[in-house]
Amino acid sequence: MKTFLMLLWMGVIAGVVIGGFILIGGMSMATTAPQEAVVISLALACAILPYCFARAFTEMTNLDK
Repeated sequence: MKTFLMLLWMGVIAGVVIGGFILIGGMSMATTAPQEAVVISLALACAILPYCFARAFTEMTNLDK
């Protein structure tokens, strides 16, 4: 179980790194405000969704504590 949790949290770190690359690359290519909004939303989704999943799984496995 601890190995799976570690993999989930490593996925969160990977999501943050990927989101950072999307943010840097996308903002350099965006020319309008709607394009910037899409880039920011996509970068945040890459970081937030894995975090929420990992946090929820961690809390579900720690119910007895």
